[in-house]
Amino acid sequence: MKKNILKISAMIVILALVGLMTPIPPDAQAGSLSAISDTMSRLKKGATVKSDHTINYTSSTAMSSGTIVIDFNTGGFASGSVDYTDIDLSYGANGTENDQTLAESAGEDIWGAAFATNDLTLTFPSSSGTTITAGWKVIIEIGENADSGDQQMSNPSTSGSKIITITAGSDSGKLAVGILDDDQVSVTATVDPTLTFALADITLSFGSFSTASLRYADDSTGDTSEPATDNTTKITVSTNAGSGVNISIQSDGDGSANAGLYKSAATAHLIAADSAYNVINGSAEKYGAYGTNESDLTIDTDFDETNSGASVITRTAQTFASSTGAVSSATANVVLVGRTIGSTPAGSYADTLTLISTGTF
Repeated sequence: MKKNILKISAMIVILALVGLMTPIPPDAQAGSLSAISDTMSRLKKGATVKSDHTINYTSSTAMSSGTIVIDFNTGGFASGSVDYTDIDLSYGANGTENDQTLAESAGEDIWGAAFATNDLTLTFPSSSGTTITAGWKVIIEIGENADSGDQQMSNPSTSGSKIITITAGSDSGKLAVGILDDDQVSVTATVDPTLTFALADITLSFGSFSTASLRYADDSTGDTSEPATDNTTKITVSTNAGSGVNISIQSDGDGSANAGLYKSAATAHLIAADSAYNVINGSAEKYGAYGTNESDLTIDTDFDETNSGASVITRTAQTFASSTGAVSSATANVVLVGRTIGSTPAGSYADTLTLISTGTF
C-alpha cells in the first residue's frame, strides 16, 4: 500500500513538472503602428479654420485586404466637403514608391476613400491591390496638399491635445496633435523711403564750331558724332518709390526768358533751343538735348532724337526720363547737340542744365 502511494505521488510530481515546462500559447495580439505623425498646415482652433493633414506611419504587419480607418471625430475634426479627390495614399520602403489610385468605392487596383461621421475609411482594392509589406511607411495626405485637392478639413473648436486613432488592418496606433488658441505670429515692419541720384561727367564741351557745323558735347573737346556712353553726362538713380521716379531737365539759357546756348558778351547772342530731331536733321542754328542708353528708365518722347514732333527744351523743368515703379541703379545718358550757321556770331557760349529727380512714394 505504501509503495502504491509513493508511485502515485511520484507520478503527480512528474506531471506537474511537465506542465510547468510546457509553454502556454499566448493570446493573438494585433500589431502596433510605429512612427505615427500628422503634420497639419494650421493648428488654430475653430470650425472656420481649415487645415491640410499629412499622416505618416510604419506598418507592423502586412496588409493585403481590409481597411485603414482614421478616427478624426473623437478629436473634434470635421471633414466638411472633403472627398476622395482631396486624398492621396502612397506606401513603400520610403513611403512614396507606390502611389495609389483612389475612388469613392474600392475597385480593381483602386482604393476606396470615404468619410463617415468625420472618420476616413480607406478600403483595400477589391483585386490586384499592392500589398502593404510589414515595415513599410504609409503616407496619407488630406486637403489641398493632395494632388487634386481643393477642400480641407475643419479644426476642432477647442484648444488642447487632440487624439487621432488609426486602425490599419490588424495594426493600430494613436497620435496627438496640439490645437492652439492661435497659431500665427503677427509681424510688422517699416521700410523707409529711399532715393539716390547721381550725375557723372557734369562738365561738357562742344569744343570749337567751324562755319555751319553740327557738333556734340562731351567730357573733352566735343565731336562731330554722338559721344560714347562714358563720355557724356550719365544719370544713375535708385529708389523704392512704388509709383516710380521722374527726372526733369531745364536750361538756364539767357537767364531770363529763353533756353539755349547764350553768349553774354557784346554783342549778346542766343543759339536757341529746339528739339534734338530738328537740330540734327535741320539746317538752322539750334541747340538741343536728348536721351540715350536708358536702363530701367523711359526717355520722354520730347527728348527722343527720332521724334519729329518733339517739344523744345525750356527754362521750365520738363520730364526727361521716368520709371513707373521702384528701380535699382537705373541709368540714362544726356546728350547735347548743337548747330551753327555762317552768320553765328563768334564768341564763347554757355548753358547750365539743371536735372532734378522726384520719387512718388
